[in-house]
Amino acid sequence: MHSVVGDYLEAIYSLTAEGDDAVNNVTLAGLFGVSRQAVSATVLRLARDGFIETNEHRLRLTPAGTDRAEEGLRRHCIAERFLADVLGLAWDAVHEQAKTFEQGLTPLLEDRIDARLGHPTTCPHGNPVPRPECNAATYFRDQQAVTLARAPLQSSLQVLAISEIAERSVEWLRRCASLGLLPGSPVQVHARTGSRVDLLLAGTKEPATIEAALAARIWAVRLPTEEER
Repeated sequence: MHSVVGDYLEAIYSLTAEGDDAVNNVTLAGLFGVSRQAVSATVLRLARDGFIETNEHRLRLTPAGTDRAEEGLRRHCIAERFLADVLGLAWDAVHEQAKTFEQGLTPLLEDRIDARLGHPTTCPHGNPVPRPECNAATYFRDQQAVTLARAPLQSSLQVLAISEIAERSVEWLRRCASLGLLPGSPVQVHARTGSRVDLLLAGTKEPATIEAALAARIWAVRLPTEEER
């Protein structure tokens, strides 16, 4: 039950942080690929244990649920950083590997690894490590970030993060890695057509295409113009 609790709380936290204000049972069923009945049973248990509040249209974390979600996300980010920065695992593989690795981390080991890494502020995919000095729940708003699904066309942008929700898809991470669509990469949204978004990436002349659903989970910040520099 521990991993299920963590998955649900972290998913609700991440979805809410990305501006999904109406997270509900249907949202979670789609995200986890399970039935609504299965989600309902888990949600009832989480509400009973004081981690979430529910109404007909929305799930909200309680303070206890928020603390639990942030603890889990912090452990996950630190595990990802260790696997990527110390063990050299591929950028698009560390999320899945970290899910197993982090289960064996005691608080002592987590603290020691965190200190050895220099207390990183983000995971390898650019998502914030929840800390007292960093409100991960408002991070994207604080950075004035916008998703590639909504960014102005032809605007000069820099990728900030491939969100925690996008990280759940190995295929999406591999697509980003193959294109070099990584945190810090410059990018322009060339066009949007139905279910796809065309991007212009550094060093390329032809647009690269990604799913609109993926573009909605990639956050970027505007680069200053020459006049603003």
